[in-house]
Amino acid sequence: MTAAEMVALAKGLAGSLPKAQEELLPALCEAAEAGLRQQLRPGAAGFEQALGIAAVMMALGQLRALDGEPERFTAGDFSVTMGRQNSLCAQAQALLRPWMAEGFAFRRV
Repeated sequence: MTAAEMVALAKGLAGSLPKAQEELLPALCEAAEAGLRQQLRPGAAGFEQALGIAAVMMALGQLRALDGEPERFTAGDFSVTMGRQNSLCAQAQALLRPWMAEGFAFRRV
């Protein structure tokens, strides 16, 4: 998947984005793809489409972390955890699990 295709997919999935966030998408997609590619098993094949989709999911997760909405808030004895960013990143990593290097483990913190 090309960088332009990843950005187009991200925009389609995200819907309307503030201009500043839209401008971040190419860099976030590129960085996510590079980071995920480093975790792939040497000699892995057939992962390119999944890698592009996972990179888009990671980029959108990072944008959601920047949107200013709290992931957790408490009111008295009531507590809510949103976790949208972590959920997208975890799903992206799970998508690539079949191609990941041995001994690599994803951990939720």
